[in-house]
Order: sequence, then structure tokens, then C-alpha cells
Amino acid sequence: MRAAMLVLLIWFFIGISASYCSVSSESDVVKHPNWPKDVQDDCGISYADRIIGGKNASLGQFPWLARIGYNKRKHIEYECGGTLVSKFFVVTAAHCVTNLPPNIEVKSIVLGENNANTKIDCDNFNVCADPLQEFGPEKIIFPSNYNHPAFRHDIALIKLNREAKISEWITPICLPFGESLSLNLTNLTGEVAGWGLTNSDDETGTPFLQTVKMPIHSHEKCVQMYRTLKLGHEQICVGGVVGKDSCGGDSGGPLMMAVSGSAGPRYFIFGIVSFGSKNCGESELPGIYTDLRYYLKWILQNFSN
Repeated sequence: MRAAMLVLLIWFFIGISASYCSVSSESDVVKHPNWPKDVQDDCGISYADRIIGGKNASLGQFPWLARIGYNKRKHIEYECGGTLVSKFFVVTAAHCVTNLPPNIEVKSIVLGENNANTKIDCDNFNVCADPLQEFGPEKIIFPSNYNHPAFRHDIALIKLNREAKISEWITPICLPFGESLSLNLTNLTGEVAGWGLTNSDDETGTPFLQTVKMPIHSHEKCVQMYRTLKLGHEQICVGGVVGKDSCGGDSGGPLMMAVSGSAGPRYFIFGIVSFGSKNCGESELPGIYTDLRYYLKWILQNFSN
């Protein structure tokens, strides 16, 4: 078994947006009839020792990461990320699944990827992961008020066309609950991972899964820096550090934190990469992430689909 490389961070989570549900509590979240107890009891475990300024992720470090592919140029091109949250559902950004160019659709969801150039991923110690699992989308769900106002409610669920086979290489991330539902994020550090651009001049993403840690800013600072947009409390400002950012191809991927518990550290998802500066990592303008906490009950309600 490979040594875990996990950062012990504080975890958080507040409530549900008024447009979806009332504020959640620990009891009404984990007791929801669609709470994925079968996988959430063992979620977020990392078995490993458009990201700018990041480093290659270790094999198996983020076994919940998904790549989302589209039918382009007579083959599949992977241009968004997502996160496995149950055996059947991947959460991503709404802009990754709707308002796409003509004749372009989501065609493929891949789990268990680390190096996109190899069919079987192995590390320097000749430890190899299980084969990738590839799925089609059975159903795509996003809020009816997505992009109203502009750039708001940027979240979606993709239901896989079959059940994901859970292993140490493919496992869901943890959904927030308990005390994390009311913790203030400001000045905490989140982690982002994806296969996006590694600098703003790139035309294609990196084949290697990248990871980077970035600070989370207050809503007030976020509003000041994006004065021309009507940002909501369901959006998070992350980054703004020159040389470190999410970028094209990272959209839909998770904002994560590792949480220390009685069973050891586990990763929780708190946000989804939404949008940011076109010149990724070259300015102090932070990126905008959808706060998944505001949509937790919406997610659980749609698990019934």
C-alpha cells in the first residue's frame, strides 16, 4: 500500500441557497433518503504518496477525479473535469454540459485516469492502477436558473450509464456534513486538481493530472474585484496568486480539502471550478468557484433520478 500524502486542513460547509432549499443541518443531510451511505462511509480516501504552477499528482492521489469528453473533430476531446460523488453520479460545472457549440455533446466520462498518454497508469515503483473505467452519460441535470444572473448556479450532475466499480483507484469524494456546514472559508486553503492548461499560452492541456493549493478569499473581496458582475454568496473566490491558478480544461473540477478524522484523513469537495481570468495565473484576480454547499440538497434530490 502506498503512503498517503494528505494535507490536514479545516473543513467547512454552510447551507442551501434559498432558490433550492433551506439551510441544511447534519441530521437532515445525512438522513436524507438519497444520502449515498454505501459509499460515503468510505469516501475521500487517497492512497497516494487548467492548473497553473501546480505539480503532478501521485498515482491514485485523487481517485474521484473524472475527465469529461466531447465529440469533436471525429474523435473524443476531454475538455472539462468532474468529481465522482456516488456510484452513479459525477458533479461538474453546468457550462461543461449545456450551451455547447452546435452538434457538440458530452460523450465520455473517464474515471481512474492519471496520465492521459497511457492505457494503464504506473508509478516509478512499478505499482500500476486498475484499468480506466469509461462511461456514457445517461442523464445530465443542471439548475433551471443556470446563468441567470450571468455566471451563476454553475453546477451540474451527470448520471453515468452504469454503476462505477469502486476500488482504491476509483472512489467517490466525501460530501460535506456536520460542523462543516457552518464553517467560514475565508483565509483557508483549498486544493484543485485537473488536466487543464499549464500556462495561458498553451493550446492543449497537460496529459498528467496536476494539483495546486490556493487561498480562499472573503465574499466581500470577491465582489470588489468583480465589480462588473453580480456575484452571489453561492460563489467562492479562490487563488489570485501569480503563477498558481486553475485554467482552461480544469472547469468542473473540484475544490477540495483534506480533513483529519478518527479513521484518518479524508478529502471533501467544497466547490467546483467555474470561471476566471483568461490570462490564467498571470494576475492577482482570483478564480470563481461554485460553492457546492448551497446545492447539497439539490444534489441529493436529483440522486433519485
